[in-house]
Amino acid sequence: MDSRRKILTTVLMAALAGPAIADPFYRSPRNVGIVVNDRLRLAGLDLRFELEWCAGRELIECRFSSARAFLVATGRAMPPRTREIMIAADLLAADAAGDVHDRIVDATAALGATMEIFDAELQPNRRSRLLSDLPGAALRDGQSEGDGIKAHYSLAFDQGADGLLTITVVPKR
Repeated sequence: MDSRRKILTTVLMAALAGPAIADPFYRSPRNVGIVVNDRLRLAGLDLRFELEWCAGRELIECRFSSARAFLVATGRAMPPRTREIMIAADLLAADAAGDVHDRIVDATAALGATMEIFDAELQPNRRSRLLSDLPGAALRDGQSEGDGIKAHYSLAFDQGADGLLTITVVPKR
C-alpha cells in the first residue's frame, strides 16, 4: 500500500507542478533578473544584472542593469505574468565598460539565459542557431526575428539613431 501512496503522491505533485511549468511567463517581472542571473551563474558566466528599479502596482516594469547591458521586464504583479523582456546594449557607448564585442557577448548571453528559462522546451541546436543567426542578422540588416516554442524573439539595431542593440522576448501567441 505504501508504494501505491508514493506513486499517487508523485502523480499528484507532477499534476500540480504542470501548470506552473507549462507557461514560464507566469512569473512576476520582479523575478526576471533573479532567474536570469541564476541561469548565467549555472553557465559559469560572470555577467549579473542588478535591480535598478521597479515601477507600478498592477502593471509593473522592472529594470536590471549590468556594466554593459540592461534588461527590462514588464507585466503584471498579481497574478504574476511577464508580458515582455527587453535586453539592450549600447554598442556605440564611449565609456570604459568594454568594447562593442563585449556588449554583444553580454546581450547574447542574457538572451541565451532568457531562452533557457522562458523557452525551456526549445531544443539546444535550435537555441544555438537562433543565438548565432538573430544577432548577426540584426547587426547586418537592422532587424531580425525568430520563433521558439514558447517565445517570439525580435532584435533591432539602428546605428544611426541610438546605437542600441535591442532584443525583445514575448510569449508566443
